[in-house]
Amino acid sequence: MASQWSVATLGFVLLSLTLGRAITDTDTPLVDFIEVSLPFAVGLGLIGGGIWLARTHPVGRIIQLAMWILGGALVGVAVTLWVLFIISLEQVPAGEPIVLVLNDVGIFMTAGILLGYYATGLEAREQQLELSEQRFRALTENSSFAVITIDESSTIRYANDAVEELFGYSPASLIGEPLTTLLPDRLQEPQRDAMTQYLSTDERSLDWAGLELVAQRANGEEFPVEVSFGEYAVADDHLFTGVIQDVADRKAAETRLQQHTTKVTQLHKIATDITAADSRAAIHRRAADGAVELFGADVARVAVVEGDQLVPAASSGSNGVDASDPVPLSFGYAGQSYQTDTVLRVDDLADTRSAATSTIRDGGAESDPQPGEDPEHC
Repeated sequence: MASQWSVATLGFVLLSLTLGRAITDTDTPLVDFIEVSLPFAVGLGLIGGGIWLARTHPVGRIIQLAMWILGGALVGVAVTLWVLFIISLEQVPAGEPIVLVLNDVGIFMTAGILLGYYATGLEAREQQLELSEQRFRALTENSSFAVITIDESSTIRYANDAVEELFGYSPASLIGEPLTTLLPDRLQEPQRDAMTQYLSTDERSLDWAGLELVAQRANGEEFPVEVSFGEYAVADDHLFTGVIQDVADRKAAETRLQQHTTKVTQLHKIATDITAADSRAAIHRRAADGAVELFGADVARVAVVEGDQLVPAASSGSNGVDASDPVPLSFGYAGQSYQTDTVLRVDDLADTRSAATSTIRDGGAESDPQPGEDPEHC
């Protein structure tokens, strides 16, 4: 495209005019050199610079620079004419031709390229910044994650729509507020200290790739979140953007998995102990103690089937079974579990009765539990 060579073309035109001026002038060689040296150098510079611009810059910016250079040339011509016709006209003999001096043209063309390069560069940076901001907003506004941008003072500069769903604050109400608005009181001071330390030492005390902490909603409810931070500079601003997601479900799943793993480990240990037991009584006792460990019961009892009865065999801890009598297979929760071949768990025996509405006396006759004792049995 010819437009990409427009700056180099203007340099070639100035160089040609300079050489023509030197050839047609009748002054001494030293005078010729002084009069054409500056525009000659400017012309060469524009040719070289134009070639570089054509290879490294977009055509639109090159055309803008050419217009700045052309404007400088016109100003230079105007200044020259003003000097010759207004200032020196009275000193020029009538009928003698007036020589166009190119020094002013070269000076203003140089000023044009310098000012134009700065102005178009500033405009290009503003356009890129605006485009980047538009892309950023297009990505974050449709994000299911909350996105917040803060400055060095931890003041919120931007919040997307997902912030309202997560925290209960409208994005507009958070602009200008400190980041600690979204944190419980006990975490506000550590957050400020961490930011101050990073700004002063440039050393991160925490992992920004996936920081887990506790946040606080507008209603005061606390919940776990994971935050991924990034930092960048816009003009003179040092900004930090965090992508925030609620991890309450994930933490609950992790807790359930940990509990399940713990149960499996406990079961394995109980099974190992039972396998190593040297008597049936030891097996029964370990099974009772294991039920307390697994289910967190206050007391656990083991009964064995002998004929049509459930005979108490062991009790957890230091509890004995000597005072407990055998009961029919259909009696209580133990009998119900045995007959249906299902696991039956009762969390609170204080307010619960068996299907037969009888008082639960697994293992023998017992007094009814008194209110407030809230015993748990397995």
